[in-house]
Amino acid sequence: MELQKALASVVLQPVNAEKGEGPKLAARYSVRGYPTFVLVDASGEEIDRIVGYGGSAAMIDALAAGLADPVTIGQRQTRLAQQPNVRDAVKIGQVMLGRGEARAAVASFRQAAALDPADDQAFPIFEALALGFRRRTATLEELRAAADAVFARPDRTPAQLLTAAHFMNLEAQRSETPALRHPYLEQAVARTADVSGALVADRRALLVEHALHVEGDRERAVVLKRQTLPPGWQDDARRLNQFAWWCFENRVNLAEAEELARRGAELATDNEERAQILDTLAEIRLARGNPRGALVAARQAAVADPANADYQRQVDRFTAERRRSDPSR
Repeated sequence: MELQKALASVVLQPVNAEKGEGPKLAARYSVRGYPTFVLVDASGEEIDRIVGYGGSAAMIDALAAGLADPVTIGQRQTRLAQQPNVRDAVKIGQVMLGRGEARAAVASFRQAAALDPADDQAFPIFEALALGFRRRTATLEELRAAADAVFARPDRTPAQLLTAAHFMNLEAQRSETPALRHPYLEQAVARTADVSGALVADRRALLVEHALHVEGDRERAVVLKRQTLPPGWQDDARRLNQFAWWCFENRVNLAEAEELARRGAELATDNEERAQILDTLAEIRLARGNPRGALVAARQAAVADPANADYQRQVDRFTAERRRSDPSR
């Protein structure tokens, strides 16, 4: 009801970004993810944006903030140049980050921090540099420095600590730089022991990574991973595949992972899903030193979803692996 009242202050125009004029509008407003709410004036110029939906209370607050000073971003940038102030610098940074313009966002957040050193901008700067690092417009050194700044404050919120540690862990995996994750996983786990609500699940996910990469306790990691799975996951093809793939990626619990993938393939409700799980099964079998079994699963995936050329490429790959393992064939 309160959200409905708040939305009465605007003309709400839902847009399907995949149909009709949707793709053009998404490109025009640099929409990177969904849902994204773009607040515009009568001429279509952007005033503010809200990325994601964090619940009705957060939506009401964000909308109120946008309507409290309904000037376009261009007007706000002009005002900031003429009268530098923290509020405009932060708002411009938030919008630039929402647009995916990482460098512009960093510059605005840093300007806000320079205007008022007491106004902590370490976390939004980290978010912007994390985006820049993914897009190769920020360096590893910049990313580390931004993460260090986030963890340097003793009053950093648990949500920010968990988010920063999660991202650094992902980037460590992508860039194959283990040192990128360890200090942040350790600090985040140590400093978020008393979290509650939605953050409990986030911390549990981080505990799995901590067990794997900091403690080096693979058995404990599997136990902790199981605790993150929802009730009934053993009878859900998608969940079975996700867990089996996690085991494959981390080279843990592979014997059970193979059985879970087989069960997932049996439970799959359509051929596309079945092919995906069979592909997982093929990878697990190869990791377990069974190229023949991997090839069998790969062929089954290709039969299940013949329109997907990736599965035929997998057949070719596993055929080569089989030949390498047994040149007589």
